[in-house]
Amino acid sequence: MDILALSTDYQTNTLMGDINIALMSKAKEQMEVNADNLQKMLEASVTPNLGKNFDVYL
Repeated sequence: MDILALSTDYQTNTLMGDINIALMSKAKEQMEVNADNLQKMLEASVTPNLGKNFDVYL
């Protein structure tokens, strides 16, 4: 291989690595947002008095 081909391959691999890191970072951010939203939804769904009392009509 000549130096030009090696340089091109190196730059291509470096670029692909940078792209992969950026995509993984974005996916991690999205997963953190989804986890936060899920936690908020679960906290909002908890009602401690639900089901303790009931009305009976005869």
